[in-house]
Amino acid sequence: MTQPLRILIVDDNKNNLVTLRSLLNASIQAEVLESQSALHALDLLMQHDVDLLILDVQMPDMDGFELAQLVRRRRKTEHIPIILLTAAYLSERYKQRGFEIGVEDYITKPINDTTLVNRIKAYLRPIQKERDLAEDLERKIEERTQELGAANARMRNEIEQRIRMEQELIQARDLAEQALMVRNQFLSVVSHELRTPLNAVLGMTYLLMQENPRPEQLSNLKTLKFSADNMLVLINDILDFNKIEAGMISLEEVDINLEELCSNIRSSLLPKAEEKNLTLNLDLDPHIPPALVGDPVRIGQIITNLVGNAIKFTGQGSVTLSLRHLEQNGQRARIAFSIQDTGIGIPTDKHNYIFESFTQASSDTTRKYGGTGLGLAITKRLLELQGSKIELISEPGQGSTFSFVLEMPLAARKPLPQSPPTPQELRGLEGLHVLMAEDNEINQLIAQKFFEKWGIHLDIAPDGKVAVEKARQNHYDLILLDLQMPEMDGYDAARNIRAFPDARFQSIPILALTASSLEDIESDIRAAGMNDLATKPFHPSELYAKLKTYIQPNA
Repeated sequence: MTQPLRILIVDDNKNNLVTLRSLLNASIQAEVLESQSALHALDLLMQHDVDLLILDVQMPDMDGFELAQLVRRRRKTEHIPIILLTAAYLSERYKQRGFEIGVEDYITKPINDTTLVNRIKAYLRPIQKERDLAEDLERKIEERTQELGAANARMRNEIEQRIRMEQELIQARDLAEQALMVRNQFLSVVSHELRTPLNAVLGMTYLLMQENPRPEQLSNLKTLKFSADNMLVLINDILDFNKIEAGMISLEEVDINLEELCSNIRSSLLPKAEEKNLTLNLDLDPHIPPALVGDPVRIGQIITNLVGNAIKFTGQGSVTLSLRHLEQNGQRARIAFSIQDTGIGIPTDKHNYIFESFTQASSDTTRKYGGTGLGLAITKRLLELQGSKIELISEPGQGSTFSFVLEMPLAARKPLPQSPPTPQELRGLEGLHVLMAEDNEINQLIAQKFFEKWGIHLDIAPDGKVAVEKARQNHYDLILLDLQMPEMDGYDAARNIRAFPDARFQSIPILALTASSLEDIESDIRAAGMNDLATKPFHPSELYAKLKTYIQPNA
């Protein structure tokens, strides 16, 4: 049912109100409200929806102009058409005031009944038409709603069913994510825990090899070291794969020299090749730019994985690492890498299979050659992160060729050599005083022996609390803090040391001891006030180089 039109008449003269109400009731289908004062009229406007306002200009408490201004200022009434009733003798300038306020029309007194009714109808007609249209639309909507009732019910059922399915999928996804998180945590914990005894094995092996063993003992020690190195590779593969799966790998963009990088990789793998009487070749295109931008660690990891695999699966012949400069477009160069061997080869139907995690070409591969089956999976993922893909050409007995292409930006200048220090360079830190916080007694023993060989005085704290107290009482050139210790971990110990008021505690180098990589915990160790980290298990030359970076020998 359409809401009836409503007119409000405001006039202080009672007789005028009666006359106007009678006229409108007889001529127009509308509800008529009346008021003899402006204040009462404002109350009525707040209580009712009014479609037209008729105001007498001259009223004692507030004239029509003032009331019209108030009506226009209120959100509820600003749209109401206003007709002013005024004496015929009033000037045009006086009337102009009303138009400036926003009044729609004037009707002069004495009022002509026909003129008043026609004017009012003219203002109410579009309002009535709009309401009729709204009522018709509402009726059509209601009819359409009824027609679609059954369809809506079916749709509602389908939506409810879809929501249930989505909720089930979300629950399944959550369970999968929880399982993945548990797996990742398990792999991380197991891998990290394996590093503690492995640190002892590698450390003790290195120390024994430095103590002039008998030839038969040296042979056994080399075998032990080879096995420990292989175990470290497996652990690192598991950790890297875990990080890639969790989306925690970030690529660096630093200046690198591919010739130097590949030469270093060849030098590091050459002993393994020579043990098998293999030729390890490095074929470099002389047109490769000397300075490019990329992630040397990840590119080196990819090349090392592929060359190491080639050596492992080649019984005789050679392994060749080749780099070719394909093209240079502006400030970017495309470099093709290939690793070719004369090894056992891979059946065509296994080409895709070997790049999956924890898989190898055949069931007896692991028994014969070892490995986790993660190396190629990690290599494939690392290349995909760099916008590349790995290609394979191989047949059983015909060897294999793995290849990929990297598009690399040109660097501004050739990077400085980054070769690790040689044994001859491991000198010059005698007399330094270092504090190490480490709760594992075997790691303490190994560290003590290394530092004695280097002529460095080492104090050992079994936990973070003791380390903080030792740091406060003594002057150290550098502090090493294991991140996982009872009582107080390395993070809190570093914060406590940095908080000491003496200025020397702000400048002393503090390194974290951890099995994690820098990219995993960089923000955490920086926030705790540590300068860098030394990874476990540590290689003696790498640890020594790290120490030499941050401390200088006493004069």
